[in-house]
Amino acid sequence: MIPSYDHLTATIDWLDLEVTTVSSTNGFTIHRKTGIHATPIDPDTASGAASRFRLRMHDISSWWDTERRLERFASLVPLQPKIAIVGLELSLDFRIDGGQVSDLAELAAHLFKFSGDLSSENRRLLGEQRGLTRGVHNGNTLAQDFLTLRPIYVGNVSDGRTQRFYVKTVDQAGKTQLAPERWSARVENTYTRR
Repeated sequence: MIPSYDHLTATIDWLDLEVTTVSSTNGFTIHRKTGIHATPIDPDTASGAASRFRLRMHDISSWWDTERRLERFASLVPLQPKIAIVGLELSLDFRIDGGQVSDLAELAAHLFKFSGDLSSENRRLLGEQRGLTRGVHNGNTLAQDFLTLRPIYVGNVSDGRTQRFYVKTVDQAGKTQLAPERWSARVENTYTRR
């Protein structure tokens, strides 16, 4: 039986922008002034100051929201006009009304198994400890793998596109337990310019 879902939500989890400041500064100063994490690109080895930064903006609701944040940012840290999008993460959350974790695990397994556009042949179930992984194939154990609530990661960190498939029951990097009606089978597509 093909699992069905009741709700689908698409979200941009984060957006990475490359910006150039009018004068050199450092990431700590930018974060203190704006609350936005800024990673310096090619910082000066002696001072750590840079004029090119990668900014990560979370929970983007619209392009207008992005522009508003950039305008606020530029009012605190003046920018050169050239701004480039260099990464984004797009998430698809499939929810089942009254669904249990086992239902979502079946749905996540179906989404993974029948995805027509996996980004890589490198597919692995992340382990309970950092660095421990196990290769994954489109076998009969996929739903059991998803019941562990650990993600299946597709691709390499150095790839321009990676994916994660998992059952989402927590948020904020595992710190906040979601209400059962917010649980989902989730597919994340991450695009980065390297």
